[in-house]
Amino acid sequence: MTKILDILTKPNVDIDSSQVSPGTKISIENALGPEDWKPWTGFEYSTLSGIFNWDLSKDCHGSAEQVPLLKDNDTLEDVLDRFEIPIVNCCLGSQTGTAHLVRKNSGESANCKPDWSTVSRSHLDAHSCFKNILPGYTKLNNTLRSNIKEGSKREWQSAIVTIMTYMAYHGSRYGFIITDGCLVALRITRKPTGPEISNESIRHSTAAPSSYPIELSPRGDNPPDYEDNDPLQWEYMRPEYVIIPWGASGPGQLTIKLALWFLAMMSTNGDRHIDYSYPSLDSWRWDRNGFVHNTSGARKYQLFPGDMFQDRDPEKMARHERQAQDAQNRQQLQLEWEAPGHTGPRIVYDFQSEGRYAGCSGVRRPKEERLSRASGSSKTGERVGKSAARTILTCLGAALQAMAFS
Repeated sequence: MTKILDILTKPNVDIDSSQVSPGTKISIENALGPEDWKPWTGFEYSTLSGIFNWDLSKDCHGSAEQVPLLKDNDTLEDVLDRFEIPIVNCCLGSQTGTAHLVRKNSGESANCKPDWSTVSRSHLDAHSCFKNILPGYTKLNNTLRSNIKEGSKREWQSAIVTIMTYMAYHGSRYGFIITDGCLVALRITRKPTGPEISNESIRHSTAAPSSYPIELSPRGDNPPDYEDNDPLQWEYMRPEYVIIPWGASGPGQLTIKLALWFLAMMSTNGDRHIDYSYPSLDSWRWDRNGFVHNTSGARKYQLFPGDMFQDRDPEKMARHERQAQDAQNRQQLQLEWEAPGHTGPRIVYDFQSEGRYAGCSGVRRPKEERLSRASGSSKTGERVGKSAARTILTCLGAALQAMAFS
């Protein structure tokens, strides 16, 4: 009997792409647009094969492979659906959660339907329908024309925007882009921003609300009806990526089928919700029933030497401390400037809001300017740069002129 690891590290099917026609760009509503992306550290053969060593050592039946003819995006999906994905699904069938990769899940919204869905009976919505716990996007290699790490980023921008939007819509930190040249595994991370900033960002109305941890501002000034549970409304860090070449095969290699199997197992049994920070892939956390592996969902009652202990959001405490310190600094550095010879109006300068003047709307200081406290100044209490001073005088003049005409 053949082991799962041996099956998943066999060479991919050879593809004849000589008849591929030029591709077309996909248009997606309410798309998210990252400007850059960064390598995903930790998603590698040695780490993941160690995490799933027991599962990979199980027996599995293989599948006969042929040489398909590739013509366009649809035929590429046909190839994957016939030759590659069934092997991955065969190896997933005997695992916890019984994840299954399917093509264009018919139960999903037409506004945001990925090319690939990963479903499991352990992940159902309120209507007992399958959730898409790992969305995927198909793209012809010749339409990209450059490596994701080299050349023009514009070639990959559309593909990453599309898959990121799918991932946010389905509330999954994991996703993938698959071409006839490579697989790109992705992970997205939420950017820490206060609710007052989030309210100013672009809002999207197509996402179905889901329950996610809400991180409130330390200032305590959140609107009573403020809800922060729509991932399409969040801001994100640069997405992390790993590239697996189509030709990767053999023992000790992270192949496309093996990477898809890892992603499906991680999404089914480990944490998949989008968070502000993530623990190391090979790490453990504590819950009421013992220790839980953050990536595989495995459980045990005690840790052993070499085991790493990390919470789900390891940077949470440090982030809250920074936010509390920022709130304290905001109160300390708020200056009130009053025109000489009268009692008002007052012009309030808020350092933390990038130069907004409460008493003189529309006046902003340049980002590169900063007001700094100067101990020992008895007249104004602060020393400012020439440009910042001119801006303040302009604002004072406007306020005095407004009083004169009132």
